[in-house]
This record gives sequence, C-alpha cells and structure tokens, in this order.
Amino acid sequence: MNELMSYEEMARLLELDPRNKERDTLYLHAFSERIGEFLNRNILLDETTGREETNYREFFPKEYPVREFIELINAHTGEPLTLAKDTPVLDISRPDAHRNRAYRIEGNPEKDITVQYRIRYGYTQEEMPALIKACILDLMRDRLDHLSNPDSPSPDLEERLKDITVYKRLYL
Repeated sequence: MNELMSYEEMARLLELDPRNKERDTLYLHAFSERIGEFLNRNILLDETTGREETNYREFFPKEYPVREFIELINAHTGEPLTLAKDTPVLDISRPDAHRNRAYRIEGNPEKDITVQYRIRYGYTQEEMPALIKACILDLMRDRLDHLSNPDSPSPDLEERLKDITVYKRLYL
C-alpha cells in the first residue's frame, strides 16, 4: 500500500526532525495501512472491474469515489451501455462525490440486467480528504508524543479513527 499523504507534507506540518526520516516514514506507512483496514477499502487511485445485477437499472460499484467508467457493458451480450444523464460521474471537487452512490443505466427500468464494468476510482495524495489527512497527522503526533514521554497514557487509535468513519465502506 502507498502512503495516503506524502512524507514531505507530513514532515512540514508536524515539523519533524529529518534525522528520524526512516522511522517516521515507517509510521506513515503503518498508519496508512491501518486506515485502509479500518475503512475496509482502498482509497488511493486505482482501477478495478466488477459485475453486478441491476435493480431497476441501478447498480452500486463497490469502490468509490468513481472517477471514470472505462468500460460499461451488458455482461451477457457484450453490448456497450450508457449511464443515464441523471447519474453522471461527479467531479471529485464536489462534496457529494465522496460517497458511494447508485448509477443508472439508460433503458427500460423494469428490465434488469447484469452489468460488467471497469472503473477508475479513488484519490491521489493531493486530493485526499482533509479528515483523512488530519487523522494521519493526529496519529503521528500521538505516537511521537508517546515516544518522547513514555509515562503518558497510550494514544487511543480507535478514538482517532472515529473521525473518518464517514469514509468507511458500509454494506447495507
């Protein structure tokens, strides 16, 4: 897994000592992995394929935010499909683009089909939501504070992760 934010940005914001770069990079990697596990999904820019039955011509890709449909076809016939105009792929800069949402296929809503798709989804480091970046910084600050003062109470990882629950994959 790649880091959810750049080491340089984290080091600048937390004013980290460059002599500890190797240790701090390892922490950044570990916190990025832990956040991915907590969210139960990959949030970095990637591609994936999927196959789903529609419900009234609607389907929900498992990965989000969807950046682009590279391929969208009827899984049984191979016929290319088109998204309905009322469910376009939203620009990542919109606040409502960061949740899982239904996409509708043009055509008769009473005739459900199996769609097969290939999508590009996720965020670049620069686009990472501020709540996730803040969570990484809080986790890192907690860890460094605890290293410098071992008698202090251990940081509560689960408490910090509650702030980013809104990005967690939910199975309804």
